[in-house]
Amino acid sequence: MSTSTQGSFLSVKTIQSYFSGSWHKKSPASEIDIAALQKVIPIRLPGEYLKFLRWSNGGEGEFSETYLTMWSTDVIPDWNKDYRIDIKFPTMLVIADDSSQFYGYDCSNGEAEAVAFPMTSSAYSDIVYRFKDLPSLFDKLIEEYQ
Repeated sequence: MSTSTQGSFLSVKTIQSYFSGSWHKKSPASEIDIAALQKVIPIRLPGEYLKFLRWSNGGEGEFSETYLTMWSTDVIPDWNKDYRIDIKFPTMLVIADDSSQFYGYDCSNGEAEAVAFPMTSSAYSDIVYRFKDLPSLFDKLIEEYQ
């Protein structure tokens, strides 16, 4: 498992740099969408992710050597239940996938940390990457794919 102390906000600029213009943006999430999501999830959404949602409520695009789908606020609760994240990982919230790994936040250490783990996982020990924020996780994934 890797850990980073550097990071930046998940901004429009960082999204564009990660996805090289291939990002399929959705309409921004409304404050009502965000509040509704926050009421039914086990973690407090980090500021970096809130900024992303206010720019694009989910979306998808080519990400280095994979295709990443960031989930929208209306599907996050249901998909976390469908994939049994709420049962297997009660301190975690998945917000994205690339058909082989989940990406999200884990609060088991007291604050939201960005994590990546195989979609077949059933234990916290399966977490492949843990970073202080999503941009740091994305930086590591890009490094791995190069």
